[in-house]
This record gives sequence, structure tokens and C-alpha cells, in this order.
Amino acid sequence: MEQFLFSPLRLINHTVFSYQWPSSYLELKFLSQELSVPIPSVALSNVMKYHGYDIHGQVGLLTLLDIHSIDIPKQFSGLEAANLWLRKSTQKLLRRGERWSEKNKIITSKLIRERNRLKKAVQLLGMLSEMKPDSQEIRNFVGVLPGALEPRVKKRIAVVHRSILEENFSLHKLVIATGYRRLHQNECPILKSEEEQLESNMIELVWKSISKNNSQLSSLPVKISIAEAVTDQMRSTTVDTARALGELAELKDQNILMYIEQPYAARFYSIFNSEVKKNNNHLFLYVTCSRFERMEYFIFQDEVARRIYYQYPFVKARIMEKLFF
Repeated sequence: MEQFLFSPLRLINHTVFSYQWPSSYLELKFLSQELSVPIPSVALSNVMKYHGYDIHGQVGLLTLLDIHSIDIPKQFSGLEAANLWLRKSTQKLLRRGERWSEKNKIITSKLIRERNRLKKAVQLLGMLSEMKPDSQEIRNFVGVLPGALEPRVKKRIAVVHRSILEENFSLHKLVIATGYRRLHQNECPILKSEEEQLESNMIELVWKSISKNNSQLSSLPVKISIAEAVTDQMRSTTVDTARALGELAELKDQNILMYIEQPYAARFYSIFNSEVKKNNNHLFLYVTCSRFERMEYFIFQDEVARRIYYQYPFVKARIMEKLFF
């Protein structure tokens, strides 16, 4: 029996989820030729499908690699080799060091020159899509707001408020999912002492400041979930934060609505969904998006690289299961 292809970023009838029958390899070849990118082998196409990319996303990913002149092999010895190549190749897209370094300036200049192809690629990848579930069909959400630095946290809180006030989303609780992250003085000047300069403390202050004069927000029960596990000993990762959220005893058999903006939606969905579903929760996305021209071009390829790096071991396990069982 054919398998359904799950693509969380394809929006149909204003719902988060869409299920499509996989398109044929001939269709993929046609779209690749139309956009002048190398046609992937069947093995590479299947691996990209396992990573959650439909044919549009696959061609978008190939376009991104082609922009950076990364050679795409015509054949692979098997699925495992294709998966390993995809991880290694997309890691080359990650920004290394400070954005103002000479190397990153050169890459940024290249992306600006190729912005028309880049825009097409990220459109195909679904990274410019806004989405939300139907507030009338699904009621009584637990809202989840991932932590970030102050400007982004403020924007996410504003989106939560708008969803309640203007779109009648019913939240019975809001969980702000953050982790251990030490801030610099300029990132939150109101926190004076070095011991206080943590992301979780900043978020608590921002929430209190915004909600105190806002009846919709002030009446909403709020919990700040702080990940104690620190994977790299420097700061909590997104995986640490998602794991801490998934372990909350009160989050079981719930509809969870996560507020996130592009281009982070696909990676955050992949990470958070794998954790919260362990408690029989159902994760939905409320995704906003700025205009492409206002977004930092480097972020798109960073997100693609990070998503594939995270999913690589899961895809590898799936491939091994198919090989031996």
C-alpha cells in the first residue's frame, strides 16, 4: 500500500495538516527541469521524502544547494549513502562565526544576487507560508510560545493576543517554553545583576509588562517551562526545551497550539511534535510570516540545515528498518 506523504507546511482549507498521495518521480523530473536544477536520483528523492519534503520542497532544496554550487551526485549506492550526503551537504549551508565575518559577507552578497532564485526556493520549501487551524473546529487549546530574545518574544505575545481577540481562539492556558540561556547586558538592560540575566527571567518580565493592562492576557493562566537539561553545556537547545515541555505532567491528551513565525515553523514542528506526542498531545501551528524582502536571507538555509541535521538519525533508523525487516 502506498504511504501518505505528510507535509505540515502545505495549507488546505486553513488547517495545519495536509495529506497528499506521493507524486511520481516523473513529475519531480519535470519540475526539476522547469526550474533548471539537477534531477535527483530515486534514492535521493526518497530520502528527501523521508525528511518530509514533497516534490515542491525537494526542488526547493535542490535549488538552494545549486545556488551554492554544491554538486549533486547522479547516483548513490543506496538510501543510507544518500541520507549521509544530504546531511553533510546541507551542513555546508550553515552560517559559521559572526554574520559580519568576511566569509559570511561574501555568502550574503551571493544570496542577494540570487534573491529571485532564493525566493522561489523558499516558496517551494513552504517557508513563506502562513497557517493556522480552524478555531471553530478545534477548541480549548493549550497555547505554547517558544522562548527567544526580547523583540521576538514581544512579537509572539502580540500574535497570541490577536488570535484571542480577533480570531476567537480559545486558550485555557499558555505555556512559555524556554531554557537555560544567559543574556548579554544589552539584550535585557532591565536585568542588572549577572545572576539574573537569563532568558527565562527576561520573558517573565516582558509577559508581566505586556499583560498587566490587557484583560485577555492577564486572565490567561501562564506557566514558564524551563528546560534544565543542557545538551552542549552552554545553553539549552530547542530539543532540550521541547523535551522539557513534553514532560510536563499537565500536558496530556491536549490540543497544543504553538505560535511560531517563518522560517522556523518546519523545524520547530518536527522537534516539538516528536516530544509532545509522547503524552498523546496533538500539536497544531499558528504560523506568521514577514515579507521575504524583510527577512535575513541566511536564516532560510540555516533552518534547512538544522532541520535535516536533527532528522538525520530518525531517517537513518527508518532506512535501516526497511533494509533488514
